[in-house]
Amino acid sequence: METASDERPRVRTVAPEQHVVVGSVAATPKLSKLSAEGPLRRRPETPKVAQSTSSSPVWPETQLADRWQSRRIELGPPGRDLVPLWTVGPEVSGRLVGGDRRLYPPQASLRTLPAVKAADRDHEVPPSQRVDLIHINGIETVAEKQFGDMQALANGLSESGGMQAEVRGIHNGTDGLLNDLWRATKDRMGHGTNPPLETVKNKILDRVRAGEPVNLMVHSHGAILAARALREAKLALQMEGGHSRDEAEQMLAETVRVVTAASANWDFPDGPRYLHLVNTMDAVAVTLGLGSAPELPPPESGGESLRALGQGLAALGRWVREARSGEKAPVYEPGADHHVLSFETHGGATKDLVFHNHAFRQAYLPKIEAIRAELMGTEAVGGFFLSADQRASWAPAGQVS
Repeated sequence: METASDERPRVRTVAPEQHVVVGSVAATPKLSKLSAEGPLRRRPETPKVAQSTSSSPVWPETQLADRWQSRRIELGPPGRDLVPLWTVGPEVSGRLVGGDRRLYPPQASLRTLPAVKAADRDHEVPPSQRVDLIHINGIETVAEKQFGDMQALANGLSESGGMQAEVRGIHNGTDGLLNDLWRATKDRMGHGTNPPLETVKNKILDRVRAGEPVNLMVHSHGAILAARALREAKLALQMEGGHSRDEAEQMLAETVRVVTAASANWDFPDGPRYLHLVNTMDAVAVTLGLGSAPELPPPESGGESLRALGQGLAALGRWVREARSGEKAPVYEPGADHHVLSFETHGGATKDLVFHNHAFRQAYLPKIEAIRAELMGTEAVGGFFLSADQRASWAPAGQVS
């Protein structure tokens, strides 16, 4: 398939050896500094679990349901607690996604969890050539789809003969669209708790306290979870560790990097380093995230009404934060150390436009050079991202590189 010289093909990974071109992405992103999921598809039929004829004890079973079918899933013998990747439902939310296509219990160590590696990698590499990434998915995403996103991320970030990405996931399980939206709303408001939130917070604290790097790649609702988990982790460092606020933020600054894609969140805690990827044609990022910030250039293809709606909702969100904290707050809080990479996608059928512009693999993964520059410390191609040495002299707010 041929594309114009100023566009890149967008590839949706179907299998490690098979790719399908589904559209194109404008290849001229805009990097700015702010002041102060694919279409729903029917999942394939799941292989039936063979009935055991042995006299061994019966393993515990859990009734899991999704919007297509109900099935009984054997969770495995006591002490093993591994779940097949195709298991769905809220019961698996908060589990860890391993490279062996299994869901592990939340208390398992990410350090020893099998990682998703580049499909063409057939050898081990020394620690100096490996970068560990933690992926957190958005709503309406089963573990199978998250694994596919992780595989595409590992394939795109790993360089032949160079740095290799090893991706492990924290699964944000789905319980249907309405329930997922309600959970995301509560996370935005800081109310209640849920398994993936606790898992993310505990894994962050575990690594930060040990002085180990935390590299997060988060999408949509995953960005809400990451922001809330980081906020609670910073508070835990102060309340439980006896650190001052400045000390806690310094600990996060030295260990945590976050890349958000299609973030559905306006505010992020200070401390970590952020790269926010914003598709100005993504309805979620524009209405519920940083995409409506006036510092970002408006999309060339319209979208003024969505932008106005997003600014109104962001102002309402500021009012809620001020009412809760009793302190003045800016409309957008992208984190003190942040950059925003804005771009505009084109292509895709009209009926799939919302999904197409919000999907991780279709709309955001083509910005792989910027992701690599932030999470793997390599120089970006085409000036997508500033080097660490250039951060101190970053352009004034609103200026586009």
